[in-house]
Amino acid sequence: MFKKAVLCTAILGAGLGVAHAEVKVGFLGTLSGPSAANGRDQLDGFRLALEQLGGKLGGVDAQLVVEDDQMKPDAALTGATRLLEREKVDVVVGLTFTHVLMALQAKIAATDVPFIGTISGPSPTAGAQCKPNL
Repeated sequence: MFKKAVLCTAILGAGLGVAHAEVKVGFLGTLSGPSAANGRDQLDGFRLALEQLGGKLGGVDAQLVVEDDQMKPDAALTGATRLLEREKVDVVVGLTFTHVLMALQAKIAATDVPFIGTISGPSPTAGAQCKPNL
């Protein structure tokens, strides 16, 4: 629960005065293949923002863990599983392409970790398949 509070605070930019708190951010995007430029631009932008913010989100130290979805649903599922189960990230960002995001619906529904798609926004995820953490 504490990490969720830190994450929400970090995302909103309000900051916490808690020593040694850290938010672990998983980036899942297309970093290889014919559309890799999109994912690389997203990742570069996120890294630049972290650098300009002194490695912090909302005043909380941030650690970035990166996974390449290769623009393939099965690779995205593998990457999301690694981020959630092995790395224990507090939030997942990226999710460049709609078909990749749609393939992750069951994985997203099975967790309360926030997923923030920075480009894709298929209408089913805003309607019948909407999840509170997406």
